[in-house]
Amino acid sequence: WFRYSEFPLLTGISIFVGNMGALFGLGPFSFILKYIDWNKAFIFFGLFVILFSVIIFLFVKDYPENGRNQSDNYSLCNALKLILKNKNNYLTLFSFAFSNGVYMAFAGLWGVFYLMHVYNIGKGTASGYVSFLTLGVAIGCLFNNFFYKLFGSAKKSGIFLLSFAAIFWALIFYLKLPAELLTLYYILFFLCGFSVSGLNLIFTSVRMNNAVSISAS
Repeated sequence: WFRYSEFPLLTGISIFVGNMGALFGLGPFSFILKYIDWNKAFIFFGLFVILFSVIIFLFVKDYPENGRNQSDNYSLCNALKLILKNKNNYLTLFSFAFSNGVYMAFAGLWGVFYLMHVYNIGKGTASGYVSFLTLGVAIGCLFNNFFYKLFGSAKKSGIFLLSFAAIFWALIFYLKLPAELLTLYYILFFLCGFSVSGLNLIFTSVRMNNAVSISAS
């Protein structure tokens, strides 16, 4: 229900809110674990998810108030055929897989342990550094619309940001900082996350390269 040019801004805000929830949700979760076990904690948060799902179902509409969107309706099989025939989708698939794969693996799996073993630092300190990676992604998403307008293209702006992300990843993996300069990792991880936010522009590219009715397939 919004113009194509607004898509980077709205998706950026959505991803920003999601990342901030993941970043700051750990505190309340840890607090709850002091009083109940993890199994009950997951049930507690699961009930909140169900509650918000009901709210979304009741208040979020599929179509504007002035009527249904005028778009082609495709069956699932026909939609998949159109998607598979579009060569641009393969380019976005691989760019997203390689870029997001590195980010998710490092931020969510072995980034903390990498820093702990390489620099012999505590888990809390290592987690603090890596958290700035997530913070950078969240803040960077708010600037996706700026870069989109600057370059006039989701493809060009995405390549620009992800190219810098590749440089920052190389610095993280191959540049070993002396102990007295480890605090620079706060800046390095933030800048890396800011650049990784270019992943959001891949969503915009996919949306613009496919028909409205199949863009979520």
